[in-house]
Amino acid sequence: MKYKKYWFMGIALFILPYIMVLIFADNYTVIETDKERELFKMQEKLTQSTNYYVARELDCGMQFIPMEEYLIGLTAANIPLNYEDETIKAQIVALRTLILFHSDEKGNNKINKTEYIFARESELELAYYTDAKLRILWDTLYTENYYRLCSLVLSVKGIYMTYNDEPIEAPFFYLSAGMTRNVYEIMESEYPYLQVVECPHDIFNDDFVKTIHIKEKNFKEDLIEAYPEYTAEIRNVDFLKSNVEIEKKDESGYVLWVKVNGIYIPGEAFRVALNLPSSSFSMEIFEDSVAFVCNGNGLGIGMSQNEANEMAKEMSDFKEILSYFYKNCQLKKIE
Repeated sequence: MKYKKYWFMGIALFILPYIMVLIFADNYTVIETDKERELFKMQEKLTQSTNYYVARELDCGMQFIPMEEYLIGLTAANIPLNYEDETIKAQIVALRTLILFHSDEKGNNKINKTEYIFARESELELAYYTDAKLRILWDTLYTENYYRLCSLVLSVKGIYMTYNDEPIEAPFFYLSAGMTRNVYEIMESEYPYLQVVECPHDIFNDDFVKTIHIKEKNFKEDLIEAYPEYTAEIRNVDFLKSNVEIEKKDESGYVLWVKVNGIYIPGEAFRVALNLPSSSFSMEIFEDSVAFVCNGNGLGIGMSQNEANEMAKEMSDFKEILSYFYKNCQLKKIE
């Protein structure tokens, strides 16, 4: 009888969790259904009466995603979600503007037609997270994060930036070297709205200064991969002879040209080839390695996300943020 008593207690403890699930299952299901139903309604608003799409090239063919819906995964992949709402709204407008800039018909009079307009994802050259990836990344926070992003996209739905009635090229980056760059010094195209602006908060960011050490062997391999036509010259680089030097910097402190054993390499291309965080750097060459002390992170043209977020903390709204980084541009809304 003694063992029988314990046997019954063991069975009771084993089935208790299942009994609790059965008791509260209906309530739990209702809560989840309500959340999913709310998200579904917001998604409907994103795709309602849209003529604007982003075309994704997949193995099985082309996928056309409504622009406002696409902005969820695009925003999530390109700005931290712990940033202020106004910063993220400014980012959303910049991203929408980039999509329209790269669309098949850019003219403002054409944008507001009823015909379908789309941009190719490959031309945007930006990271994008699918819904499946967001569910993995956010896990239990998926509903909360998706709801927040959806609300922010809807709050600025259809708004984009123009210059002379055309959607603008609206570049952005994480962290400046203290000010943004003069676009005329590194690009052939004319973008008068991309001017040098001060970013005083950026220099206090923990990521402002990074020191990167690269071995001579890796230095040569990375540059040869980027410039195979100069293989011989790069292989003959001798750190002891100091034949690697910064040739010229722009007014914001970013490197314009690097001279490598007689070869002139654009500073930004040099940064990308060596995977440096910024082309605002100084070099210290050793016998078998080189140290790069980099300031900031990213291209340095357009909107500094960090500076924008500090402005938002000081009560600047998304319109003020955008007007600071993209000069003399007008905000318009898709009708």
